[in-house]
Amino acid sequence: MATKYSEGLRIDYMPDADVSSGDVIVLEDLVGIATADIDADELGTLDVEGVFTMAKGTGSGTAIVAGELVYWDDDEDEVTTESSGNVLLGKAIEAAALTVATVKVKLTP
Repeated sequence: MATKYSEGLRIDYMPDADVSSGDVIVLEDLVGIATADIDADELGTLDVEGVFTMAKGTGSGTAIVAGELVYWDDDEDEVTTESSGNVLLGKAIEAAALTVATVKVKLTP
């Protein structure tokens, strides 16, 4: 038997260290975005669905096409198209040229 807990758009999260609004949090294969500042050891909320404008690299190989799968590079704190060593984030909803510093991403929980 199952009882509905929530719509699944957001999840509770209690960090070990302070988190700022907009921080990307990787929980194994699940990526969430902090909806507000969260103090260490205090309960807060992460969005796990939605469309977010996110930082991306502007170097070689960082052009992104609309609909392309994108990944979160936790070491560089940016969106990438490189899957190796990174966590699936979602799909780009618009193109972002090499020189553009952000991309809009639809999170894929």
